[in-house]
Amino acid sequence: METKETIKQEYISRINKVRNYIEQHIDQPLTLNSIAEIACFSPYHFHRLFNLLTGETPLNFIQRLRVERAIYLLENNPRLSITEIATACGFSSLSLFSRTFRKAKGITAREFRHASRSSLSPEESRVNKYKNNIPGYKNKNKRELSG
Repeated sequence: METKETIKQEYISRINKVRNYIEQHIDQPLTLNSIAEIACFSPYHFHRLFNLLTGETPLNFIQRLRVERAIYLLENNPRLSITEIATACGFSSLSLFSRTFRKAKGITAREFRHASRSSLSPEESRVNKYKNNIPGYKNKNKRELSG
């Protein structure tokens, strides 16, 4: 039984080594083959173990970290363009970044940046944007200005 536990600890150690590598190189191209090599596993075995031990696939892990970094840059670096942020986060194209960001957050990076500059959450800002475009809709929380 101890050998099973030893093997499990070795696998966990290798996966953690890869996770640290990914976090440090998130802005660079990362392939399944290259990160599996770091863990000294075949790509198939690595993918299976990574998913088993972390609860997400290597690709989902990488994309999640890239989106988290993009969120940080969108909120804290207003001078960077969306394209520059996509590149800084390791996305190979603006279209890939846009699709991934929208899938993860439900809004575009541009909408997120705009909302983060205001006091509203990105989701509230998006909802209000569409409510304001509905003829006859009156926001109950909005105060009417009197002349």
